[in-house]
Amino acid sequence: MKFLVVIFSLLSISLAQKLPFGFKRCSIKDNECLVEAVQEAIPKFKDGIKEFGIPPTDPLFIPEMSIGGGQQVIQLNQVYKNVSLKGLSNSKVTSFSFDMKDERILLYTTVDKLVISGHYTASGKILLLPVDGSGPFTIVLDQPVGTLLVDFAIHSKKGQKHLRANSAKLLFDVSHASYNFTNLLKRNRNIEQSLGKVLNENWKEIFDELVPFYTDAYAQALLQVVNRFFSRVPLSEVFLDYEYRQ
Repeated sequence: MKFLVVIFSLLSISLAQKLPFGFKRCSIKDNECLVEAVQEAIPKFKDGIKEFGIPPTDPLFIPEMSIGGGQQVIQLNQVYKNVSLKGLSNSKVTSFSFDMKDERILLYTTVDKLVISGHYTASGKILLLPVDGSGPFTIVLDQPVGTLLVDFAIHSKKGQKHLRANSAKLLFDVSHASYNFTNLLKRNRNIEQSLGKVLNENWKEIFDELVPFYTDAYAQALLQVVNRFFSRVPLSEVFLDYEYRQ
């Protein structure tokens, strides 16, 4: 799930305005060092960094998100609340690039397992089966591989150069996904167990349609974290040799 990690990776490479102890700085040309810096930074963001106004990233929290109906397999109107993503702090960085010329950051990560949970309300159809329910839900993603792509621009602030992320895209691939949605059928509990079995037998089709909505929401959450961090940290503090490349 190299993905969400990507953004932390950004953070990791940074040393800032008095960054917390233990953050690693690198030459902008030393990609091996940058990969190590990002990897070391990931667990440091698990509980958040108060002095930078950065909230905890494991679990990564989304207060609310809505998904309209009309997809192919999942024709549902869905509202999710208090959604958390657990496991990001265990991510392993497999590749990282910081392209100053094209103003793009690309991070690849893997992790053994990610768990998405919260409360859902949904009505419509899944695989042509009627759904009308609400309650707690859990999605378990096994061996996720993530890609995080961030496009940024450089701007001046108080005589210093800062990075501002303009967009972020998060992609997932997994070896398997399992779903547990409680109370999918309010009026027919007898069929609910069968529907849950159908969901998990068709996990790939469900994953392809459902998970991208989550990754879009988490990409936006990570975008905010990145900008909150880099608004305070000039690039001359992030890279050992940035000031000499202007």
